[in-house]
Amino acid sequence: MYKILLLMSFSITLIAQNFKGQEPIKPVDTRSRPTLERWKGRVELGDVIIENKFEGGACEQPYLDSTGAICIPIVPENEPINSSPWYAFRISTEEHREVEIKLIYPSKYKHRYDPKWSGDRVHWHQLGGKSSGSEYTFYLELSNRPLFVASQPLFTSSDVYRWILDLTGSEPLKIGNTPNGLPIPYFEIGNKSSKRQLVFLGRQHPPEVTGHKAMQYFIEELSQLPEFTDNYHALVLPLLNPDGVDAGNWRHNSRGVDLNRDWYEFHQDETRLVRDFLKNWVQGDLIFSIDFHSTYEDIYYIVNPDLKKGRTRFVEEWIKTSSKHLPDYSPHIKPLYFEPPTSTAFSYLFETYGTEALVFEIGDKTEDEFIRKKSRASARELVEILKKY
Repeated sequence: MYKILLLMSFSITLIAQNFKGQEPIKPVDTRSRPTLERWKGRVELGDVIIENKFEGGACEQPYLDSTGAICIPIVPENEPINSSPWYAFRISTEEHREVEIKLIYPSKYKHRYDPKWSGDRVHWHQLGGKSSGSEYTFYLELSNRPLFVASQPLFTSSDVYRWILDLTGSEPLKIGNTPNGLPIPYFEIGNKSSKRQLVFLGRQHPPEVTGHKAMQYFIEELSQLPEFTDNYHALVLPLLNPDGVDAGNWRHNSRGVDLNRDWYEFHQDETRLVRDFLKNWVQGDLIFSIDFHSTYEDIYYIVNPDLKKGRTRFVEEWIKTSSKHLPDYSPHIKPLYFEPPTSTAFSYLFETYGTEALVFEIGDKTEDEFIRKKSRASARELVEILKKY
């Protein structure tokens, strides 16, 4: 296992050298826009049954092509949109056999997330396939036991609520409801009388499951460290976009907007609710905030250090000390915020509260074991670095 982890870490480092990351974010219109009414249902194609009527389920109505392959169209909730094609469906046959499946994308989009399958939604297995233009073809062994197939492991509202209950022993509280009436959950860890506060948030973008895993491991580790829980007070907002997650959206909320571009105009309910909640919650010194995401490869997006003159500066040191626990791993760090407007959550928190702020991005294909090691090491090192400030 150690050799495998070494090789994995080395390959991640090499790929990261070629991954340039995102360019500075330009403001976009975040007023609500119409979304498509996408297919939700069940279809029988011969002896094959396919349906997507579950949290996170998303695909258009499947059909058979002239060769007998199962074609599953994948479309976004609206456009323009980041190319993060999400899909999730359940599939079974009457008799055990192999089926050919083709994911069909609109011509302007390409395949991004290789399919995973699971019989229980807990244990997921990677599938291989082949891309050709706007199609991705793979084969799957089926039986009368339904299998879930998804672009990333399913982790929807119900899963988040269970995680919070398991971690804290209490049902999550909510800062308010989304346009679809779903609660936006939160919980707190640490000493509520402490004036040294931190904010951790995530899942603004539905497909970014690896980033959500990083948040889970990170928060689980922090909650077990008495040096943290005795001296700091943290707010955790693990699911800012439950409408988009449960609908199986590529990027947006139920009103067709990228929430992580709405931290200046605040046109959307979700961002306004967080903004207003923080006005009351922050009672002392908000010393650090992390927004967890996923992208093509691991990267840390930071505030341009030139903007931090006269302010606390420990993020780069923390990243480097955390990375020492990961053999042969070189962190990829890139400034992303240089000047207003504050389109993103981390830039808003930096400008409004003067906090150190970071976007903690995990690669789409980063292995779970590496995410766990990286996130837990980061939590431990955060406690150590905060002692200096």
